[in-house]
Amino acid sequence: MKGFTLIELLVVVLIIGILSSVALPQYTTAVEKSRAAEAWTTLKSIKDALEIKNMEAGTTNADYPFEELSVSFKDENGADVSGTSFNTKYFQYFIENGRPAAYSRKTSPYYVLSFNEGRRTCFETSSNTWCKKFGFNSHGNARCISWPGAGDCTDCWTE
Repeated sequence: MKGFTLIELLVVVLIIGILSSVALPQYTTAVEKSRAAEAWTTLKSIKDALEIKNMEAGTTNADYPFEELSVSFKDENGADVSGTSFNTKYFQYFIENGRPAAYSRKTSPYYVLSFNEGRRTCFETSSNTWCKKFGFNSHGNARCISWPGAGDCTDCWTE
């Protein structure tokens, strides 16, 4: 008689189930870390362009619309952005108080990436799941930014 017994098939299914239950959370974290890395690159470009614009205008921490910056950005539809916020597939980018920030749009809990006094910051309003996975530690009473439609900031995180 050729073939597999029912016990052998159940053991294989059990092993595949265990491996997938371990691998899926790691995969999700790796994907979100890569998305955050892309957001950091965009935020750095926005931050540098804002600094250049502030130097040209002789201002500090001014909010300039994206179309006035020396670098152009594209939204999720591939159109040039204008104003002080735009959406991509995974983030909403905006400028507030002269600082760029990115609000995650697809993950839960949601998190915000920004710069505070030249340092990268990450915070969440409901937990610290993603920020800790990105390697950030608690920063006590760091100044938090708010984003459009957000409530009070309760947790602040920074490197």
